[in-house]
Amino acid sequence: MRALASILLLCVVAVIAWFFIRRHWGEFAGLVDLSPGFIVEMSVLIVLFQTILGVKIRAATRAFDVRLAPHQWFAVAQVNSLLNYLPIRSGPIVSAAYLKGAFDFPYTRYASVLGAGFVLTVIVFASMGCLGIVGMAVSGGIVLWEVLPIYAVMIVAPLGVFLWMGKNPGGIRNRLLVRFREGWAIIARDAVCLGTLVVADCFLVIIDSFRILLSYRAVGVDVPYLAGWAMIPLANLAGVLSLVPGGLGVREGVMGLLSRMAGIGFESGVYATGLDRALLMVWLVILGVTSMLALVLKHGIFYEKS
Repeated sequence: MRALASILLLCVVAVIAWFFIRRHWGEFAGLVDLSPGFIVEMSVLIVLFQTILGVKIRAATRAFDVRLAPHQWFAVAQVNSLLNYLPIRSGPIVSAAYLKGAFDFPYTRYASVLGAGFVLTVIVFASMGCLGIVGMAVSGGIVLWEVLPIYAVMIVAPLGVFLWMGKNPGGIRNRLLVRFREGWAIIARDAVCLGTLVVADCFLVIIDSFRILLSYRAVGVDVPYLAGWAMIPLANLAGVLSLVPGGLGVREGVMGLLSRMAGIGFESGVYATGLDRALLMVWLVILGVTSMLALVLKHGIFYEKS
């Protein structure tokens, strides 16, 4: 049912995107400046962003005393990112299968760590968003106070769950909460793992903000750097939480709405985010396919541990 819903939503997004592009293509093509310098800068930032995703996988598996080689954690991250654009978002499934085969890594424990790690990401992203909004307001730039309560809820709600679980360790019966508690316990007991995940998430926002800043400039709009901190976390999380594979259209739509709220314009937000997505997809295909082939040729993604 979930896969069917994803496919239907993807079709709806594709139709909306088709009409939007058809209506605004001339304007978009006239604005975009795809200079060699822009492409190189964006490519470096995208590869760096994807590398940090690999560092997060390395940190999460470290909590289980699993030592992935650099080529392994990097390749798993790229395959994970590429396959998340399939309707069933099979990236985590393939990653779990690889770790199971290579290191006898339990599926359920990996899912628990992924869940707890995602909640940690929500808190970090929302905190960065708050800093971006306050920073712009103090500097006299774009003001997005309307978004601040959303980020506040995204911080307070998970922290409230943490507090409740700490006070009621034996009163948790929900299976998802139990798995989440187990995953968080695994992460929290390893200070290096926890610190790496937090720092990595901070750098993801920093890098993504530079990317969107360059994309805005490429479509002829100059925005302050902290605007990326204020908008990117919410747009990225909306894309991840949506049923649409890869958050296609969702991230662009949210950025368009936030850009309109900031006085930049809905179309400019969509243009900039769409340009960023286009370059990202090129690199995801290159890195994802190459990484998948490397894992298969090395020992097969699903090989059994000897």
